[in-house]
Amino acid sequence: DIFETIYFGAMTASKDLAKVDGPYQSYEGSPISQGIFQFDMWNEKPSERWDWEKLRYEILEHGVRNSLLVAPMPTASTSQIMGNNECFEPYTSNLYVRRVLSGEFIVVNKHLMRDLI
Repeated sequence: DIFETIYFGAMTASKDLAKVDGPYQSYEGSPISQGIFQFDMWNEKPSERWDWEKLRYEILEHGVRNSLLVAPMPTASTSQIMGNNECFEPYTSNLYVRRVLSGEFIVVNKHLMRDLI
């Protein structure tokens, strides 16, 4: 339900932007220009939480401004480089040991450290 909500919100916002600025350059011929959402390509059925058919109609009328919308990040490696959590989910611990090929090191939640100092 969480990702469905994120995707619905992203598509709605992109559609609203397309009302003002038009669809993205290569929109014509794309699956979404034919009313095909990502979940349609996987033969998945969304929940009934959101009105997907209304959004589909509005997108067919106005288009979308963005070709790419959601990308869960970061991975474990990029999170260390960027100083973020290893996932798109909330922190599960304020202190843990990270084990990699080069050894072990302690990782402390940087937000906790900032608040404590």
